[in-house]
Amino acid sequence: MSPFVFGAPAPRLKGPWAETPFMNPVVRGRWIKRAVFYTWRGRQMVRRYRPYDGMPKDHLTPWAVKLASSVAAWRSLTAASKVALDSEASRLGLRYSGYNYFISLYLKDNPKWQAFI
Repeated sequence: MSPFVFGAPAPRLKGPWAETPFMNPVVRGRWIKRAVFYTWRGRQMVRRYRPYDGMPKDHLTPWAVKLASSVAAWRSLTAASKVALDSEASRLGLRYSGYNYFISLYLKDNPKWQAFI
C-alpha cells in the first residue's frame, strides 16, 4: 500500500460520492477524527480535519459594529431612497442590489451614502 498523503486523491469507486478507504474499525482508529474525505471536481480527495473556531475575533469587532450600524441606517431609509439606490447601482453597472451598494458605501466611509438619507 502506498503512503497516505493529505490532499492526495483517494481511490475512486462508482458514484460521485467520496468513499472512505478506512472502513475497517480496527484500521481507521484515530484516523476517523483526523481525516475528511470529499469529492472535488469529480475527484475524491482527503484533507486534514480542523475544528471550527467560531470565537469572535478582536480585530473584527470594529467591523461588526460598523456593519450593524450600516444595516440600521439602511432600515431607516425611505422606500424612495431604496429605489434610488437600486437605480444608482444598476446605472453604475454593478451586479448587486441597492442594499449591497449602500452597505459597501457605508463600510468604505464614502460620503455618497449620506445623500440617500
